[in-house]
Amino acid sequence: MHKLSGLTIFSIATSKYLDYWVNLIDSYFSTDSTNPSVKWLLLTDRPNEIPERISNTLGENLIVRQIQHSEWPYPTLMRYQHILDSLQDISTSCFVYLDADMLITSKDFVSSIMTLLNDSPLVLVRHPGFYREAGIDRLHFYVLNPRYAIRDLVLSIRFGAIGTWETNRDSTAYVPRALRKAYVCGGIWFGKSDAIFNMCSQLSRATNHDLDKGIIAKYHDESHLNHFNAFGRVTLVPPALCFDPTYPQLKKLSPIVIAVDKKESRNDL
Repeated sequence: MHKLSGLTIFSIATSKYLDYWVNLIDSYFSTDSTNPSVKWLLLTDRPNEIPERISNTLGENLIVRQIQHSEWPYPTLMRYQHILDSLQDISTSCFVYLDADMLITSKDFVSSIMTLLNDSPLVLVRHPGFYREAGIDRLHFYVLNPRYAIRDLVLSIRFGAIGTWETNRDSTAYVPRALRKAYVCGGIWFGKSDAIFNMCSQLSRATNHDLDKGIIAKYHDESHLNHFNAFGRVTLVPPALCFDPTYPQLKKLSPIVIAVDKKESRNDL
């Protein structure tokens, strides 16, 4: 087994999303601000507005590259291409994609990821809205939350499984009904760098193929990621790394990363 050496955390934060990224870094500082093996790679259209306290604290462990802002959904849809365009800035053996609008709530954030990557080259996180425990625990959840049971039954009959699957057969993100099993989130995923770059290469080609045909997948990059998950061999983990406190199905999980509830339009991302 090759020894893992370092972690790059990659985020895209154009327009107002730089402000969310600043909050993300502050949450990191509150748990683990001096880990020398962690590097942050940020793509933004506001490089001169990064607070000095952040750039001074992270020092050489912060790499900032300027990109142009584009209208929604292109900042999120093109993230795989953005990662490929940034390969020269990634020298660590491990890589995390992390949405700018997240908050780190546990000092175990880095260690949890590195532990998982000791055993798997690529890890995806179950979507918090569509995560259900297995067996008797799921039955118990449905008894306590009958509206979820009804909704899940309807979705399973209609689509084969719960999740916002791409159903357009002309899209490269389309997932056949038989392969719709565990729906994953697009807000955080990670792996050993070579595996990540291979995945991003496939998904960038798929995204561009769709765009050439005038197609945008239903949930953009997340739809393409779920297609990859349906056909690939990856490790799936519960959404402690993409926790949402409003979901009752997550009560037994200890949050490590929380998704920010913005309650606002994303049209100006």
